[in-house]
Amino acid sequence: MKTLLLLFVLSFVSCISIDEDGEYVGTIYISSVLQVQTHNKSIFSDYASSLKKAIDGTEDDLKSFCLMDFDGEGAYDHGGVLICMIDSIGEMKFLEAMKLMNQKEKDHLKVYLRVGMEYGQKPFSYDDIKNYQKYYPLIAEQLGEF
Repeated sequence: MKTLLLLFVLSFVSCISIDEDGEYVGTIYISSVLQVQTHNKSIFSDYASSLKKAIDGTEDDLKSFCLMDFDGEGAYDHGGVLICMIDSIGEMKFLEAMKLMNQKEKDHLKVYLRVGMEYGQKPFSYDDIKNYQKYYPLIAEQLGEF
C-alpha cells in the first residue's frame, strides 16, 4: 500500500516543472509550443481551456482533446500532457473516451502516448515504455503493444 501511495505521489509531483513561458492547468504543464501551434493551426483557440474542458467535460471533449493534431515538438509535448492527464483523471475516465475512437484514432493516440512516456514531463525508461501495461493496464488492454 505504501508503494502504491508513493507511486501516486511521485506521478503527481513529476508532472510539475518546466520553463516560465508556458502555463499550468492544475499540475499539468502546457508548453508555449502547444499554445503557439494551436493558435497557428486554429484547431482550438486556447490549448489550456481545451485541456480544462477535456478534464471536466464529456467523453467527446476528452476524445477531441486527445486527437488534436500536432507535429514536431508539439506532438511530444501533447503526448506528455496526455500522460499527466491520465495520471490526473485516472484510466477509467480516459477509457471512456477511448471507447469512442475507431482503430485509426487509437493508433494515432498510441503514438502520442509513446512519445509522451519517452519525452514528456515525466519520462519513463525504455523498459518501462516497452512494458507500459504495468503503469496503464486498462489502456494497454485497449491499445495493445507500443
